[in-house]
Amino acid sequence: MRATPTLRLFCGVVLALTLIRPALIAQGQRKTPAPAQGVRPRPAAVPVSISVAVLPFQQTVGSADTAVLGQGLADSLANALKGISRFSVADVETVSNLNKADQTPQEARKDEEAARIGKELGVSFIEVGSYQIVGNQLIVNCRSVNAETGEVLPGSAVSANGRFPEDYAKLLDDLNRKLVAAFRIQPTTTEAKQLGSTPASQSAKALLLYNEGLTKIRDGTPASLRQAIDIFAQCVTVDPGYAPAYAAKADAEAQLAEMGKGQAEASDFARQAEEDASAAVRVRPDLGSTQRALARAHNAAGNYAAAATAAQQAIKAAPNDAAARIALNRAQNNGELVPTSELNQLLQKQPWISFLFDQFPKVLV
Repeated sequence: MRATPTLRLFCGVVLALTLIRPALIAQGQRKTPAPAQGVRPRPAAVPVSISVAVLPFQQTVGSADTAVLGQGLADSLANALKGISRFSVADVETVSNLNKADQTPQEARKDEEAARIGKELGVSFIEVGSYQIVGNQLIVNCRSVNAETGEVLPGSAVSANGRFPEDYAKLLDDLNRKLVAAFRIQPTTTEAKQLGSTPASQSAKALLLYNEGLTKIRDGTPASLRQAIDIFAQCVTVDPGYAPAYAAKADAEAQLAEMGKGQAEASDFARQAEEDASAAVRVRPDLGSTQRALARAHNAAGNYAAAATAAQQAIKAAPNDAAARIALNRAQNNGELVPTSELNQLLQKQPWISFLFDQFPKVLV
């Protein structure tokens, strides 16, 4: 689906205002007096609404086989944060594409470079992580970098460790809780339950296949999407109860269906996407990511009433999931993305969404 001229103009205006706004704010701010000698300045308060992006984690110690885990770690953290109402989280596909365009060597990347990517996306904080596998031990480190200052949020340099793959889900839950706590956020009972129920497989082979598939799907080409579908198919064969793999397979199929609109094969991909997304929802109906995949699949198949229902369920699980809200907009407008006051507010709150409109249908929304 292509964005209409009206939509492109609408997004361009919002993006321009987003880029100009920091300069206007800086011009109008008065210089803050320096604190008195010997008086320690208070740390800046965390804003009520927090916009974040998660970079793919980088392996520092491990094998070539485990080098793919970084994409899944980032994906898991992003989906967990989407379940907290005070977070608005940049979609992983957009972050991944912008990250690939950055020519800074991953091993040399510093907080300043991460902050620059955060500024380009228009988020307040960017999550930077690394991991190492020593024997059967997985150690994950993460920190929250302020995109404006390039400084690490105090208390946000956290780590989690456990056996791989036995403790993988518990490790992710631990990491999620620590990062949320660093922002001084008290989750609701429902949000806390979601933070402690990260979907994961007990099979190392399934986890590695899933992460390999994510790497392919992020490339977004027809060839890489077909490869991703084959890899996710192997993954669910190894672990038939792994919901994220069904959802990711459905996303790849829905993207191919969107790319091939009007072609005979497109309807087959759309139908298979609906089947796989439905399987993901049957396993984990409580996850925003599975419901979002189902909404995307229904949109690709032209089943807009069903897409609207799934998108609403996704938003219920993750209120600030922009991709789910855009999927709902499409479902309510027979597959077209139509400018509305709600979409306008969404663009103002999460300016990174503007990147999506230049990537149709490569980034499926």
